[in-house]
Amino acid sequence: MALTAAAWRTVIARAVQLEGEPIWGMTVESKRVDADLVVLSFVPSQIKQGAYTGQGEIRLDDSLEGATIRHKPLAREGGADDIAWAGTIISVLPNAQRVSIRITEGRHPVSKDPFIITPPSYLFGLHDWLDETKIAEDIDTVWSNRLTANTINARSCPPPPARLRTGQKAAYELIGAPIAIVWGPPGTGKTTTLASMAAGIAAAGHRLLVVAPTRVAADGATLAIDSALSAHGLSRSPGDLLRTDLPVLAAEFEARNPDLLIWAKEDRRFQSMLPRVQRESMEVRQKLLEEEGVAQDQAIAAAASLRDTEELLRTLWRARQKELVDRSRILVATTRQAINRSWAALFPHLFVDEASMVSVSDGTALLIQQNTAADRSLIFFGDARQLGPIAPRERGADDDAPNAQGPPFPVITPEQARDWFETSALEYAYRNLRDAGMRWAFLDEQSRMTPAICEIVSHHSYASKLRSAAEAPSPGLPPSFPDPIVVADPDLLPDWLTPLPNQRLPVAPSFTAGSPFSVHTARATARLARRLAQSGHSVVVCSPFRAQAAMLQRALADLPTIRAGTVHRIQGQEADATIFDPVNPTSPFLTGGQLAGRLVNVAASRTRQLLILVGTAAHLSRNAHLKPFVAAAKPLR
Repeated sequence: MALTAAAWRTVIARAVQLEGEPIWGMTVESKRVDADLVVLSFVPSQIKQGAYTGQGEIRLDDSLEGATIRHKPLAREGGADDIAWAGTIISVLPNAQRVSIRITEGRHPVSKDPFIITPPSYLFGLHDWLDETKIAEDIDTVWSNRLTANTINARSCPPPPARLRTGQKAAYELIGAPIAIVWGPPGTGKTTTLASMAAGIAAAGHRLLVVAPTRVAADGATLAIDSALSAHGLSRSPGDLLRTDLPVLAAEFEARNPDLLIWAKEDRRFQSMLPRVQRESMEVRQKLLEEEGVAQDQAIAAAASLRDTEELLRTLWRARQKELVDRSRILVATTRQAINRSWAALFPHLFVDEASMVSVSDGTALLIQQNTAADRSLIFFGDARQLGPIAPRERGADDDAPNAQGPPFPVITPEQARDWFETSALEYAYRNLRDAGMRWAFLDEQSRMTPAICEIVSHHSYASKLRSAAEAPSPGLPPSFPDPIVVADPDLLPDWLTPLPNQRLPVAPSFTAGSPFSVHTARATARLARRLAQSGHSVVVCSPFRAQAAMLQRALADLPTIRAGTVHRIQGQEADATIFDPVNPTSPFLTGGQLAGRLVNVAASRTRQLLILVGTAAHLSRNAHLKPFVAAAKPLR
């Protein structure tokens, strides 16, 4: 593919329309404060009606300020006239689950009004940054030019720890390279390698930015780096290792090292002060509607003072954030937050973890932002045979994305979407820069999977270059599951499997959006998962289809040692046992192209000792990616 700056601007502009899963909800209470100011109370919810699907949790914080909020009828009848009101969120009261909005058109909201919030997206920031930044037209050349950048002198780094394997030590030697790749298949200690390299950089007195595409991945990298710093005996002050944002693994941070929560605690302190000021401001605004004369003048002055106080609080928090970043030696953030804040420009060393999930678009932004430094090093950590980023898709004529009624934008073709969003930065760099002299290391020893599973995974996805270390786990989970790979026919389950509780029986989803599902295989999968969990084992349950994954999540929600989801969602996790429910192994989604092979690779490589395939051996064998696993499997008895 040929990447150009003009094409990048085009696809980002269109993706701004397509990206951004809108937040759906329904008002509980609407309180008018003045002519165009309204306070809405609501409970985050999922709305499913026709073609509309509400997704996920709403994080109520100042990141929603400036977002567009508008009324949205549940029915698709009519056109734009059905939108009764629209506005902009001007402030958020997180603890009370309330937002203040400025009405820009239409009537005031009322109770039980459904609404959509279009949150500010990192793509908006990326789009603005592109407009403000001078970029060479040929993006391919921007990448290849990095190969000739100055190498950072890494001689001051200590030697690699003796406990590292041969491949990990080779990766350690990449410290300071202008651009490099550490390719770590499942179980090869990629995160351990990253953490050891980060500790080496810290020991040399250099600064490092580590980014990851998800908060969980960023949390995992932070904890690993903290352990590596301790293992190296490096003294550090609070904030030297800084995890920005609010960690998902906050409890583990608190137990391991409370200093890792400095950013989160400062954010909590700010959030505790802001609602009081906002509440007082609302009370004063209400008083404006009731008072006259001198009392009203006093209320106006008080309101202005409170607005100034609120803005001062925000300014102080932004200044405190900058102070924390400037003081840090190792900063860990999500990819999108780092791009929004242009943090790559502040650090000579940049690590991109889980880089198979980072798009070429994001990788290019990080590369260009870091190019402002004279000496710089960019290292991608990941696995080119894992699942890549998910691209924004065209929604059709009834697009509900922001600016849908504005000036027309070019449509993203499937080829453009694949080049910019579905192609990972790791894959692009490996394919285009390896033969031009880019250094890279392959971690070829794994200790996660039992050797029987590793052998098939290695042949299937890694040209038989992945091998098992001596400490790889033993096969199977006896007595019930003595074999490492098992085929479980839903019609021939053994009597010793406990029936499901009535309240946990998988039922057909009411809304599927065309996603395949099977209640029959879901019930078999849930029975198997429960038996394993009750035996004290950790379990990953996955399906390639969202409707099936949702059924399994609901059926197994009461068991904390079971993690259920789509294959995309469980990437990066591991457990004693993995149960893969393909629903229909001969569907085009699972049989054709590169993605199908990667789905199977991710599903199979989550396990340590046991892989269970749900279905009949004959049906499963019709899938070329599953066939070698079925050939090595034993039927469940």
